[in-house]
Amino acid sequence: MLPLLLLADSNPLFCHIDRKPVLVYFFAEYDCFPENAAYVGAANGDEPAYFEIFEAAALRLGCRRVHMISSSFELRDRKHLAESDWICLAGGDPLLGWDRMNRAGMLPVLQEARTRGAIVMGVSAGAVQMGLMRGRAEANGAGSPDERERHSVGFGWLPWLIDAHQEERDWSRLRGAHRALGGRHAAFGVPWRSVAVAEPDRLPRWLYGGTNHLWLPREGSGPVSTGDAEEGTEPSRP
Repeated sequence: MLPLLLLADSNPLFCHIDRKPVLVYFFAEYDCFPENAAYVGAANGDEPAYFEIFEAAALRLGCRRVHMISSSFELRDRKHLAESDWICLAGGDPLLGWDRMNRAGMLPVLQEARTRGAIVMGVSAGAVQMGLMRGRAEANGAGSPDERERHSVGFGWLPWLIDAHQEERDWSRLRGAHRALGGRHAAFGVPWRSVAVAEPDRLPRWLYGGTNHLWLPREGSGPVSTGDAEEGTEPSRP
């Protein structure tokens, strides 16, 4: 399986390094230039304007076909998703999007896509869904750390709590979630205008940006990483 791409917003899709689009460096590194892209807009209610932003970026990056995957998940949506080699999980409300995908039967198809080697990219809420999320009741602090963990949702592709573009609030929401679960899982904050490349068994690295990120390790496993990062660098290793 390919590493996951985590973004806080769509701006980096149109940014360049040495006159090349940022994501081209990822495609080249893993020899995975996509042709068929899919946009899963469940988290934002299938808003066409947000799909059009991704569509414009994907076409500029060489994709031949770009499809909006509707939350109704009809047969044509299932077919397009199964054939896509680049999937974008959209921004919006992560729990609402998760509920919609779950009710539509989309979750196993997304899991199959990742297993077969599709590029999976999460933007804001989509990045959050790649890790461990807490349900709405648990997010309000109900129950013990054990009870909260049993009610966690999310794909769990990355064994971390994830948040995005909250650096101006010093990642207070992410720090609170980390404490609520007793520090049992690492926590990763993706700042604005950044692209992180992430795999479950190693620390994320920055393809682009990374300034004012947050990395909270599992309790007792290493130091916190904050502050600045340059393109292509990693958070401090525990």
